[in-house]
Amino acid sequence: MKCPHCSTSISPFSPAIMGPSKPGGARECKQCNNKFSITADKKVAVIAAVATAVIGFFVLRPIPTVGPALWGFATVLVTFLAAARLKKA
Repeated sequence: MKCPHCSTSISPFSPAIMGPSKPGGARECKQCNNKFSITADKKVAVIAAVATAVIGFFVLRPIPTVGPALWGFATVLVTFLAAARLKKA
């Protein structure tokens, strides 16, 4: 992901993304100190969720004990990473 103001690369696991947001849902770029918010592209989210769920059903679900948990975690993570977009706040 890139900051919509300064185009600095922002990791999806950085505090700017995963940490608490400012009032109104805004987050802040550590490089330029400008605010941005996270939106989701709904079409991409649906496609990513369905594709990951189907693949996970055949690949992760058969793994004893931890398979279903990995399947759910992978579906949520891939959907977030595929659909999240940063926009100026």
